[in-house]
Amino acid sequence: MRVVLNPDACAGYAYCARFAPALFTVTDGLAALRPGLTELPPDLLAGAEAAAESCPMDAIDVLT
Repeated sequence: MRVVLNPDACAGYAYCARFAPALFTVTDGLAALRPGLTELPPDLLAGAEAAAESCPMDAIDVLT
């Protein structure tokens, strides 16, 4: 499983960082995946899905 963030679609609402702070950071008003995150740990799946569902720009995909 992994999380994909489309930085071109991000508008900086930062819902992702609220729902999954272990996965996302917000810098200069735009979201980014935390460095070194290549695979989604199972214990972070629920947060990743909540972040993807809450993103008003549909900039996040959770690939299983």
